[in-house]
Amino acid sequence: ILLKKMRFKSKEKYGSIYSSPLKRSISTAKLYGQKKIIINKYLNEINYGDAEGMTFGQYSKKFPEKVRIWKKGKDTKFPAGESTEDVKKRVFKFINNEICTKTRGRKFSRTLVVTHNVFLRCLIGFFLKIDLKDYFKININHLQKFEFLTRGKRIYPNLRRNNMKETLMNLYD
Repeated sequence: ILLKKMRFKSKEKYGSIYSSPLKRSISTAKLYGQKKIIINKYLNEINYGDAEGMTFGQYSKKFPEKVRIWKKGKDTKFPAGESTEDVKKRVFKFINNEICTKTRGRKFSRTLVVTHNVFLRCLIGFFLKIDLKDYFKININHLQKFEFLTRGKRIYPNLRRNNMKETLMNLYD
């Protein structure tokens, strides 16, 4: 969104642009100049439920049992919200229902997907075979692009090594 103030103009063209329903995602998607943006609820950030807007310290005080579960390496839902596994399921619903289904049979089509940190962590974590309990260690920078290729019903990561070093550096601390 900050790039808009710098008169960002993308030269890249996309056959389709998908965005989460959140305003910040739609604003980012609009920077790519296409009139039609497909809004998809599967692309939302994790639902933090009753923890929305809390710092980790506040969350720890109000929900100490949830923090204990995390420290044991187990995935748990945020109170009245989602778990990482829930987001991972949404990732694959989106890929199967939108990307693989709608790009099948096309000779070549570029699709831009504007989404959020936890969604991307689930996508990257799955394809790189990272343990679910370590997904939170994947470092996703603001406006960072990741490229995936599709062939039939399959999707393949096409990740640049220089990006991966920074993205995965926290896994090895």
